Amino acid sequence: EAGVTIGSYNEEMVNNIAVEDSAETVIRKLEEEAFFKIVRELPHKYSDILIVKYKYGFSDKQIAQSYGIKEATVRKRLERGRKMLLEQLKKQKNFVKN
Repeated sequence: EAGVTIGSYNEEMVNNIAVEDSAETVIRKLEEEAFFKIVRELPHKYSDILIVKYKYGFSDKQIAQSYGIKEATVRKRLERGRKMLLEQLKKQKNFVKN
């Protein structure tokens, strides 16, 4: 099953947990933080767009306008960024089993 290991948690992740959060919510938050930590390790032109798209829910059009690039460029960066991310996740045994 996918998930992060106890050793991969850091103080910042733990501080984002509210006492009233359910176990499921805590796990989801920790997994999301660990996931976006990996995303941030990608080259900025890919990580920035992936974060804006998947963490903040911006549309391709909004991203294109914000970064002053074409929507086609946004789509291509998302595609390439996802491929790089998948490669990184495959290296992380706690996310994707080979």
